Amino acid sequence: MDETGARADEAATVGAAARPAPDADAAAAIETDAAFEKLFADEIAPKLEAREDKRRDTVRFHNISLAIGIGVAAVLVALVFGLGGPPPLAFFLGVLSLMIGWGVGAAAVHTLKKEVKHAMTQSIAPFLGLSFTAGISQPPGFRQFRELRLVPSYNISSFEDLLEGQHAGHLFELYEAHLKRRTRDSKGRTRTTTVFRGQLVRIAFPRNFDSTTVIMRDAGVFNWMNKPGKELKRVGLVDPHFEKIFEVFGTDQVEARYLLTPSFMERLLALEAMFKGKRVRAAFDGGDLLIAVQGGDLFEAGSMFKPLADISRARTLRDEIRSIHDIIDVIDEQRDAPQPV
Repeated sequence: MDETGARADEAATVGAAARPAPDADAAAAIETDAAFEKLFADEIAPKLEAREDKRRDTVRFHNISLAIGIGVAAVLVALVFGLGGPPPLAFFLGVLSLMIGWGVGAAAVHTLKKEVKHAMTQSIAPFLGLSFTAGISQPPGFRQFRELRLVPSYNISSFEDLLEGQHAGHLFELYEAHLKRRTRDSKGRTRTTTVFRGQLVRIAFPRNFDSTTVIMRDAGVFNWMNKPGKELKRVGLVDPHFEKIFEVFGTDQVEARYLLTPSFMERLLALEAMFKGKRVRAAFDGGDLLIAVQGGDLFEAGSMFKPLADISRARTLRDEIRSIHDIIDVIDEQRDAPQPV
């Protein structure tokens, strides 16, 4: 059995319970939020409080590094002008000093931010029934993203922050990908460019889709460059608003329009906004829904320039993870509707 079939069978065994009534939903939400507040008080807050001194020291180091950069920049600019040097040299040395001063401090803040994010995620993931792996070598299902051109061509890759779990009987995983392309010019000089940094999501459905449908952001006259394969034809969307935003290709026009309802497209854009990303693209392929969102880190820990022990940090992280549930629910509702003829 192939990977898609195995994952579909596993998801099917989990099963989706009947949808509760609205009153039951409200009661469950209140109960869940109370349980999350207890989790924060008992487990997350102590982790954050234990890092508060480190946060203050890191912010102090950041500010000192920036101040040193500004001071060195001022001295160098004054020295160049005092010796009658050219203004472009003064500008270059001033900007370079500022960048070094800011960069050293920002690196320390970024390291702390990742540590805080991992500490919170290690508690929130089990609460949501998920597993969390900070470092990964080759994530599951990445081949589909490459084959359907949901990510650009690259020759250097790294992955991190893998979350795996299930919702309503559907297995899913999401992780961060950093893809680069290294090129060499005619003189032998190398150049490395980031071509994709963002989040990849794969959701398994027990029943395969009958066709392949790929959703790209509209690129105007360059849409032909995004076409994922010769066998996929352009699909026109019914809603003119989304027709202006997206370019869709598929092997079956009827199923593509059936799947790409306004509700689904709205959730897709909401996911892009939630992840603070851009240029969202997606595909229905085999038994999987694949989503790629470019830009931003996966599940930010919030500002390091404010006290850490704030439940709003944890709530934001929790809500970002649970945003995947909305996508699954929309597809489930659509697939429960009458099938197209």
